[in-house]
Amino acid sequence: MRPFGQRPAIATPVIAGFCTVAIVATLVAGPAGSATTQATPPAPCPTVATGTSESSPSTTSPGSTEPAETTEATTAPTDTSGESPAPTETSNPPTASTAAPTQAAARCETLEALQEAMPSVIAGSLNPPTVAPGPGAVLTTEGDDTKVDVPTNPAAEVTLNGSSAPPVAVGLPAESATMGVAANPGVAVYRQAAPQTSVAVQPVGQGAVRLMQVITGPKAPTTYRFPLRIPPGGSIRRVPGEVERYAILDANGDGVASISAPWGNDHDGQWVDTHYRLEGQTLVQVVDHAGHSYPVVADPLLSLGCGWFHCSVYLTRFATARLGSILRAVSPATEVAIGLAAGAACATLSAGTAQVLCTKAGEVLGQLLVNALVRATNQGGCLRIRFGPPLLVTASSLSATNSPYCSDGARFGERRTLSSGERLVISNHATYLLVGGAKLWIPNRDEFLAQGYDWSNVAKLSRQALHRFGDVPIDGTLIKERSDPHTFVISGRHRWWVQDREQFTKNRFDWKRVHIVANGSLVSCPYAGPLP
Repeated sequence: MRPFGQRPAIATPVIAGFCTVAIVATLVAGPAGSATTQATPPAPCPTVATGTSESSPSTTSPGSTEPAETTEATTAPTDTSGESPAPTETSNPPTASTAAPTQAAARCETLEALQEAMPSVIAGSLNPPTVAPGPGAVLTTEGDDTKVDVPTNPAAEVTLNGSSAPPVAVGLPAESATMGVAANPGVAVYRQAAPQTSVAVQPVGQGAVRLMQVITGPKAPTTYRFPLRIPPGGSIRRVPGEVERYAILDANGDGVASISAPWGNDHDGQWVDTHYRLEGQTLVQVVDHAGHSYPVVADPLLSLGCGWFHCSVYLTRFATARLGSILRAVSPATEVAIGLAAGAACATLSAGTAQVLCTKAGEVLGQLLVNALVRATNQGGCLRIRFGPPLLVTASSLSATNSPYCSDGARFGERRTLSSGERLVISNHATYLLVGGAKLWIPNRDEFLAQGYDWSNVAKLSRQALHRFGDVPIDGTLIKERSDPHTFVISGRHRWWVQDREQFTKNRFDWKRVHIVANGSLVSCPYAGPLP
């Protein structure tokens, strides 16, 4: 039996449960005793090790009673090949030098600082879904109907683009810094952002970005400003609850993005007090780093998706017309037949949330979905589906619209089939658990063994194939981490805490479908809060 009533202790790592999880074991190796071939790293930081320091046992500030926002493993990633030392990105460790550090060395020092305070950053950057950088970008990643551009110019914005919403952008506290450079395939570094401060930016999975201040000494500032560009007519709202989080809403009051709770950690793995304040549309993070061991790393995580109580997805006009045509042809037009046909047709949509909501609307609303699709097509518009967690749809959820979002809605394309089970894979010497279309990080060898995994069941996967998997499982996935009592459901690219058995039963969740994953696997799966 899984406990629901007790709230998590501060030091309890949050465990995810049903995300199509790709557990990346910076288990940068294979089975114990196997030969380890080091990956060829990109310049300019070829010698950053995966780390040996312990990380913070909790990522929420003291006194919090909700699940942790993100979870660092209780130990840093370690090698899995017997007695070998912790793996490095090249076969040779960095060598000491008495010469003044080069620009490349300084960038690498920033990456090493990240490894000491937040090893999951290095793990997550080993196999990023990067593509050729867009104009003015130093890094560009693409995921499930999402795209993130990290600028070369520190005075420019990081932009996040997704379906069913206009872009969201954030400025960096680094206007006077050096130009951004990719320190490894998944992290861009801006040096000299402030005294004893660099800024590192890591695009994460499906339309999310981690904005990290890397503080190397006591002369560094304690406040960092992140100007936000939100949808026209939109707003920024504090999410109710004990954990400090914000939601970005569009002009309709629908959630389109979220800002996770502030996070801070020092060289010794100790929690650093940090909090936000909102000044207009500028997020200010305060980091009380005095008295801590350096480096200190603090960040907000900005994520696309629905971390709010109601959100919407849109289909493009073509997808609306195509699905309407398919479902109108169903014969006999019974509710069951429409539901089955909707399941097959909606699986062709490009965005995972749209797939799940469209399928559920077909099952629950049947002919009402067909009517809404036809009505939208006749009006020259598209279908809008409004929902709340966990994927709640009613007759009032469906509407025809001529919103500008129709142009950026979920597209009609090739059918994507998700495996119903779990699969262990290794790619570029990192080990993952694939669950619900996502890859979840396996932080170390101990977690791998504690899960009862067998190295003989780990399959090799190319980087290209790995990039088909995001960091957040498909909507509706139930998931929890191994040592954490809290169970989560995925909705709108966020994880929501199922608070008790009554809520679990009310939503007709099935215990047999809860995925139990390694501690630390849900670090890149943003936490939305208690399920309403």
